[in-house]
Amino acid sequence: MSANQQRILFTKPLSEHRKALLEQMVEVTEVKALEPVLLPISELPEPKEWIIVTSPNALESIRILLEQGWGKNSKWATVGFRSQEKIAEFGITTTIKANHGKDLVSKLPESGSAQYLCGKDRTPAVENYLSSNDWDFETIETYWTQATHPHVNFNNFDAVCFFSPRNVTSVLRHNEWPTSGTDALAIGPTTAEALIKQGITPLVVPETPDVLLLTQHYLELKAHGSSK
Repeated sequence: MSANQQRILFTKPLSEHRKALLEQMVEVTEVKALEPVLLPISELPEPKEWIIVTSPNALESIRILLEQGWGKNSKWATVGFRSQEKIAEFGITTTIKANHGKDLVSKLPESGSAQYLCGKDRTPAVENYLSSNDWDFETIETYWTQATHPHVNFNNFDAVCFFSPRNVTSVLRHNEWPTSGTDALAIGPTTAEALIKQGITPLVVPETPDVLLLTQHYLELKAHGSSK
């Protein structure tokens, strides 16, 4: 680890793949701001043509069904490395692999049938796409998240990366944002809005909600005074 690496606090656990890549660029510290609460599901309708998953938590909640072979003949569309790794544990091949919700909908066909396995708190990108196109789909909530309100010292970091409005609220509940010395990074515009409501202006908001891209933009900004 280089002595002059930027120290960044990521306010959710990262996939092992993402973390390994980030550790080549910055000093990584993780804190869990939201704790998933699974809704164990032991019965589901017959699987449709497609099954869409945006979190490994959704897969864990239907573990029993997956072990029984549910969905083995469907096409699977997943978001994130952790979802892809989790579904592979059940011997299922992912048809569409995406980095985030917008990436996923850009790869989905314009028509089909699907079950969308998701959390109670979610962005509307997937459902908006399915609703505006010729899809017969069913949304199945498989987990929800509760805030952990972690105690952290922001002064120990050059930057803090936030991932959602609820993530922002949880992290700032018991921690005062410093007046200088620490930059706020937002994964997307809704997270940026949540920070601004707290009186914090994010330094970087990437066009694509990808933590690697966000980190690269931040490092470019710190090194050259501009981001691409």
